[in-house]
Amino acid sequence: MKEIFELFYETRNLTLRNLLVELNIGLARKVAHRMKDSCNIGYQDLFELATMGLIKAVERYNPNQKYFTSFALPYIKGEIQHFLRDKASPVRIPRGLHEMNSHIKKARNTLSNELSRHPSDAEVALFLGISKAEVKEAQAASQSQKYIWSLDSKLDDTDDLTLGDTLVGCESPQNRSEEILEKLKDAIASLDNPAINLVYLQGKQPKEVQKLLKLTQAQTNALLWQGMEELARLDICDLDEAVQIASESEELGNFELSVGYLLPTDSKAWFHDWLFGQLAAA
Repeated sequence: MKEIFELFYETRNLTLRNLLVELNIGLARKVAHRMKDSCNIGYQDLFELATMGLIKAVERYNPNQKYFTSFALPYIKGEIQHFLRDKASPVRIPRGLHEMNSHIKKARNTLSNELSRHPSDAEVALFLGISKAEVKEAQAASQSQKYIWSLDSKLDDTDDLTLGDTLVGCESPQNRSEEILEKLKDAIASLDNPAINLVYLQGKQPKEVQKLLKLTQAQTNALLWQGMEELARLDICDLDEAVQIASESEELGNFELSVGYLLPTDSKAWFHDWLFGQLAAA
């Protein structure tokens, strides 16, 4: 898949873009599936929004960045979140708290000049003749609105991505990928499947596995398929992301080789889509 990304990055060919969207459509499907229970929007509408986010991610991805999945997820989730924020009514501070906060600011300025230091909440409350709790409530409401505004701020004038969108994955993509890779390796080791273990963890070719285990090609295929199905059912992190990371990893690079061994080349996309579908339904 990396070669296709590199070619698209150079040519901006629409056919290649559509192919990359198709190959990664499982990401959009899973995000839509995950979010359908937390909002009043149907799955199909969520899936269409997620697909729009995926298209943006494909168009903006630089293949020199190692993992597409970590890059794409904020765009996919962000497209849905943009829609939900636009649809939702804006958050407003009650008029009384807004006016109170204005009085508190003026009182702080006055007391700062008189005391030559920053006044405490208790001193501000005494000055205004209100309780300390009322001071804190007004300040908290003001901070909440500032926070919401900041989350809606665009990262730059050329990007639709906001600060809030990036919070879906606060840790760096590299650290995230390494963590998932370790979890995936542990999961593979736990399968008690010698064929999967030899292919993924020891870097053996499927034909080598056949000889080492003294199995027929059909028996080896059956073990590999069994391992794939077990892997799809494992509940560890976002396994769709883990599968993509595995396919791009130097350590688990045999992912594509084993898929090619089991399926014709033109069926690889189907295999990815099947596996993503298994995970989304889990």
